[in-house]
Amino acid sequence: VAWSSITGDAIMTCTARCLQPTTLVRWNSQELHEQMQTDKDFGYRFMKLTSAVLAKRLVATRLQLLDLF
Repeated sequence: VAWSSITGDAIMTCTARCLQPTTLVRWNSQELHEQMQTDKDFGYRFMKLTSAVLAKRLVATRLQLLDLF
């Protein structure tokens, strides 16, 4: 949730509803962007992990769409 804040886009495109007890991680996107600019190694690792999660979600969505047809 809130991938838009990582990329800097202003448009929020999703919501979530927790069905069981959940821990929420929250960060200030401005501070996160500044940290990634200051510490390039951190920024690289953060975006690498983020892109891996997004890639898995895109594959899952693609497979769901294939099941529709």
